[in-house]
Amino acid sequence: MRGGEALGRLLGISPAQLYPPGRAEMRALNLADDRRRATPNLRWTAPKSRVSLRTWPLPGGGPRREFDMASYAGAVQERSVSIGRVLLRAFGALGSNPVTMFGIAFLFGALPQMLISYGSQMLRVRQTRFELIWSVSVGSGLLVFVLWMLVQGALVRATIAASEGGKASFAESAAAGLSVALPLVALAILSGIATGIGFMLFVVPGVMLALAWAVTTPALVEERLGVFEAFGRSRTLTRGARWKIFGLLLVLVVLYLMVSSVFGVALVAGGMRRAAAFTTPGLSVGWVVFNILFGTLSTAVWSVVQTSLYLELRDWKDGPTIEALEDIFA
Repeated sequence: MRGGEALGRLLGISPAQLYPPGRAEMRALNLADDRRRATPNLRWTAPKSRVSLRTWPLPGGGPRREFDMASYAGAVQERSVSIGRVLLRAFGALGSNPVTMFGIAFLFGALPQMLISYGSQMLRVRQTRFELIWSVSVGSGLLVFVLWMLVQGALVRATIAASEGGKASFAESAAAGLSVALPLVALAILSGIATGIGFMLFVVPGVMLALAWAVTTPALVEERLGVFEAFGRSRTLTRGARWKIFGLLLVLVVLYLMVSSVFGVALVAGGMRRAAAFTTPGLSVGWVVFNILFGTLSTAVWSVVQTSLYLELRDWKDGPTIEALEDIFA
């Protein structure tokens, strides 16, 4: 056993939680924004007076910092994946920048989808030729798909900015989403095909793939990975926490059903939903408004929760960022 591993065991830190000396120095960061992380930069030292943990600067400069090992060991020991922390982070991010997050979900998500649905319905009501209806439906479906990927990329950027104490603007988030929209389209297509085949094979393989690839989108956006690299990164981050991810998905499904039920009851109680809404050209204004609101809410919540899950898993596997450690030891 290496000396670093023995010291880690003495302090109650497993090698899986904190890398022993020698191994950490060999790890290289591959993040486009050159974010300096704590875990890949650890070096163990043992001065006479106390055990300490020093972080050494990455290429590019930065001061050397020294932290108390005992305090850090306690923080590492307590670190685990928490569904509650994921949800708190997600709703905290939504509350810190609601205009950008809900605005993007509305403008690029719910509104285009509603307009396209309405236009397609009008074509059917007017008994337009099948070929034209089919062409419009396919083209509009592809447009909605691309816009949905833009929304996801934009909300990943806004959520991560909020988690770091910043506030991404509407334009900055939209530009970030636009820059990764096409890679996200490829990612979604491959993921959909694979999980679809898995669900056809007695469901369980599809569920396993969906859980393993639960954070492919934020991994691709934040770490600037390729499509196949994002699959591998998500598989690594989710390993050991997939039952908790499954529990989180169940919580989201229950919330979705509850909110959709409330919306449905409100529509019926208010007399705003027509029985022939999909067969007549005049859709209820209330029905349109409620569908746009529900689409905006569900889109924003899903993307932000997915990103919050990615951040939780990343901190669990890679350790907190230097900035987070500074907050701990401030």
